[in-house]
Amino acid sequence: MAILDLFFTALTNVAKFIYAEAWLWAPIALGFAAWKAWVHYINAEYLHTMEWVLLEIRLPKEIRRSPLAMELVLNSLHQTGKTGGLYKKYWLGRVRNYFSLEIVSIEGAVHFFIRTPAEFRDTIESYIYAQYPEAEVAEVTDYAEKILYAKNGRWSMFGMEYILSKEDPYPIKTYIDYGMDKVMKEEEKIDPITPTIELMGSMRKGEQ
Repeated sequence: MAILDLFFTALTNVAKFIYAEAWLWAPIALGFAAWKAWVHYINAEYLHTMEWVLLEIRLPKEIRRSPLAMELVLNSLHQTGKTGGLYKKYWLGRVRNYFSLEIVSIEGAVHFFIRTPAEFRDTIESYIYAQYPEAEVAEVTDYAEKILYAKNGRWSMFGMEYILSKEDPYPIKTYIDYGMDKVMKEEEKIDPITPTIELMGSMRKGEQ
């Protein structure tokens, strides 16, 4: 009991000290909380005003380019600018530009999309055509808007998320690990995305 009493006495003294010194730490804590709330608010306001477009990338059946071509496209996306100065970041709420690359199967038809801020539409098109002259890039309506959420009955849904075993900068494997950075015969090529495309292509009518 003596040890327990000593523990509660020490805890009470600490609480009294924290309360007595609240004039010192409370303004700092409240200021920090207010600053975080402000940044969150202005970021949300900035994102709310952004105009987005969805671009579909229609590729030819045979692509005679190595994955390095797509790597150059992805590298180009990183050159679309940062947040700007402190004024743009902490007063206007500007965030670093980001994009979404999506592979979607709609009833077995596999589509490739890039969701981008509208101001970068022409830039992305030029990146794609520079590496894939045979490709077609077209603005399309959001496929998620075509889902009938008011559908009667129960939905059958499945989802999964992959978790990295290492930090984010370390890829699981790269196309170099598959030897795709070298000139190879067609029968020797290993396309790691093929199993995913085949699985998504097996969706039946009414499935996405």
